[in-house]
Amino acid sequence: MNKLFLDTNVLLDTVLPDRPSQDASRRVLALCGREGYRVMVSSLSLVNLAYVLRKNQGQERAAAVVARLFRECGVLSLSDMNVYNALRSACPDFEDAMQISCADLGDCDCIITNNTRHFRGFAPMPVFTPEEFLGE
Repeated sequence: MNKLFLDTNVLLDTVLPDRPSQDASRRVLALCGREGYRVMVSSLSLVNLAYVLRKNQGQERAAAVVARLFRECGVLSLSDMNVYNALRSACPDFEDAMQISCADLGDCDCIITNNTRHFRGFAPMPVFTPEEFLGE
């Protein structure tokens, strides 16, 4: 089984207009529930997504999108160990270090993000853009 960890920016790609990786990100997210795939997101991503959507598309839309993701994806909670790992990480972005720790502690096989610069070389698992993961 492929346990895929989606970074916040991949989720944003699926719901915000005119994002460069929108199509590929939507196809990756569509793997939810397909045999052989387990799509995971962090609770931090859901919070960030809800915030952006509420500001751009309203509370009702934000709640609907988060509820759908909660039903379809596995949600990894954050803990004190994630903070500890992120603080010790050489990753230059604390939020990305938290995501890496979440994927690692959640035993994910890879991370899919549009910000590979803050993930490659810092994550203990392979890191792909949505297009790379899909073989495009």
